[in-house]
Amino acid sequence: MPIEHLLLLPLHTAGTEIQVVPSQSTSAQFIFEKLRNSFDRRSNLQHGTLADAAHPVADLIKNLPRHSEREELLRSLAQQIKVTWQPLLEQAEIKPSAIILALYRDAVSLHLMIAVAAEQPVLLLTAQGEPTFKQQLDLEHPQQAVKVNLTALQMEQEGHLCFIGPKAKADDEHSISRLTGCSETIAAKEATHDLIKAAADYCETHQLGSRTAEAMDQVVDYMQQQKKEREPVALEDVSRLFEVYIPPEQAETHAGAFGTFAKQGPYRLSDQFQPHNLTLNRIGRLQARTGSWKLELAQQALGLINSQQDVLFDPENGRLILKNLPPALRQQLSAATGVDYSE
Repeated sequence: MPIEHLLLLPLHTAGTEIQVVPSQSTSAQFIFEKLRNSFDRRSNLQHGTLADAAHPVADLIKNLPRHSEREELLRSLAQQIKVTWQPLLEQAEIKPSAIILALYRDAVSLHLMIAVAAEQPVLLLTAQGEPTFKQQLDLEHPQQAVKVNLTALQMEQEGHLCFIGPKAKADDEHSISRLTGCSETIAAKEATHDLIKAAADYCETHQLGSRTAEAMDQVVDYMQQQKKEREPVALEDVSRLFEVYIPPEQAETHAGAFGTFAKQGPYRLSDQFQPHNLTLNRIGRLQARTGSWKLELAQQALGLINSQQDVLFDPENGRLILKNLPPALRQQLSAATGVDYSE
C-alpha cells in the first residue's frame, strides 16, 4: 500500500521541528502498519462526517486532495492539530509524545491517518547481552486517532471519518470528533446493527419472500469480506447486491434504492462505515461437521423451540429442527428413505 508522506511532530520537547520519515523506508512501513492494525482491532470505532462550517483542522483536511504541495500542507495540519487538540492532549492519563500523520493510497482511495501516541518502555538486550529498557512510541494503542477517506470526502459521501479514542463521541466540545470538525458520530456497533435491520426491512418492503434469507446471507457475507479486507462497508455496494433480488418489473424504479432507504427513517446510515467485529460474529455463519454430516447455517435463521425461525434449537434434548425444507431436498429425502412426502 503506497505511503505518500509520513510525518512526526514531537510533543514532549519545546521545539516544533517536524520529522519527515522517508515513505519507502522500513521505519515508515513499520509505523504505518502498526497504526493501520490499531483500527482493525478496535470494535468501538466511531464514524462521522466533517461539518460544512469552517474549522481550522477540517479546512486543512478538505484541502489535501486537491493541493499540489501536500507535505507542506501536512506540516501545517500537524501544527494546527497540536494547537486545536491541546485540551484533549492535556486530558490523557499518560503524557502524549508525538502526533503522527500518514497520507497513503489503497486500490481505490486516498486516505489520511492522524494519531497521537505516548511512549512506553520496551525491554531490549545490549550488545553484551544485558537487559535494558528503551522508550518507544506505543503505536499499537494510540491515545487518539482519526482516519479520513479523502476520496469519499471529495465525493461528499457521509461517514468518511473514523475515530479511535475514549472520548470519540461528539458529546462535548473537547471530544476528538469536535476538535476534528465533526459535529455528529455513530458507533460502528450501531451502524452494523442498523444495516442488518434496514436490509431485513427492505426485503419485507419489497416482498422478497423465500429469497429473503438468500439476500440477507449476501449482505452478511459482504460485510464480513469487507472486514477481512480492511475496507469499509458501502451502501452503494449493498444496493448493487439487492438489485439481483428486485423483480424485473420493479428494476427500473427500485434499482439502487436501498441506499436511499437505509439513509432515511430509523436507520439514518452513512454512505460508508467500518463494520463492528462482535456484531458481525453474532450474525455470521455456524459451521460444524462429523464423519457423516456437515452443517452450515446463518445465525439469523436460528431460534429456540416455538420461535418463528427456520432452524430451531432444542437445548434440553440436544436437537436441531429444520423447517421449510426446499422441494428439491424433500424429494431427495423421500428417495433416500423410501418414504413418499406429500404436501
